[in-house]
Amino acid sequence: MTTAPNATAARTRDTPLYAETIARHGRPRIGLLDYRFLDQDASQQANRHATFHPQTDYDSLSCVEVDGVLVFAYLAHEARAVKASVYLDSAANRLLRPGS
Repeated sequence: MTTAPNATAARTRDTPLYAETIARHGRPRIGLLDYRFLDQDASQQANRHATFHPQTDYDSLSCVEVDGVLVFAYLAHEARAVKASVYLDSAANRLLRPGS
């Protein structure tokens, strides 16, 4: 994860947000009132059924899958960095908020 020298970077599409920016007090939270996240049992079951998908060739990446959410963490040799990404397009419908 990249750290910023300060958290006052302009917020544009190409500028990353940093933990200091996200964690500011008073940041409004918008949520739908009728949405309920998974209960504890369903969450634990999803976590217990997590699957590791190893890299099988040069064009794929290894990832962990939890209830359809894919989390990739890999070493990018050319960039000399550890990269991580989350892919939500295959997430289970029960994780999606209405209208999202």
